[in-house]
Amino acid sequence: MFKLFGACFFILTLVLAGCGQGGFRKEITETRRVNPVAAPPAGLPAGHAHPAADDTAPFQWQLPEGWVLSSPRPMRIATFSVAGNGDVDCYVTSLSGNAGGIEANVNRWRGQVGLPPATPEELVQMPQIEMLGRQAALVEAAGQFQGMNGEAKPGWMLLGAVVELDSETLFAKMTGPEQAVRAEKDRFVSFCKSLGALGR
Repeated sequence: MFKLFGACFFILTLVLAGCGQGGFRKEITETRRVNPVAAPPAGLPAGHAHPAADDTAPFQWQLPEGWVLSSPRPMRIATFSVAGNGDVDCYVTSLSGNAGGIEANVNRWRGQVGLPPATPEELVQMPQIEMLGRQAALVEAAGQFQGMNGEAKPGWMLLGAVVELDSETLFAKMTGPEQAVRAEKDRFVSFCKSLGALGR
């Protein structure tokens, strides 16, 4: 009986010691407020100003014919379904500061379709469009696209516009099969030109 009592005492000591280590429970001493992401507006017609889906990024735009605002996605201000083609991905996002600079981002996009970095001459001759009252570089590149999942997609195209603002860099990007993306180029450019900032 003494041995049984001793064993029970030993086990109880281990349990109490373990509870004091803090490895199983932690006390939360900080709270943070998370801004809710608004659901995309439903049934808004094309050609009218639409607010961004995320209320922390106050942008608006003219929605081109055939484009539909999709559900919010992480790291994106807005994502669009284009002409009902599920292979075409179009979205707007932003990064703080200069995000590495225009040249680095242009070459990053070119690399995604297997193209070499742009030469200084090509960078100078790159088309510019007005975006949020500033000149944005317009990137048009075709080749074998490789997205985040690593899947190689030959015969794809990337359209992109990038502009540096006062404290952030804004990107608009569309990828998909070359024929489908080329068919949307004019609407993509019009969309980029229509982007406006609310409350700024």
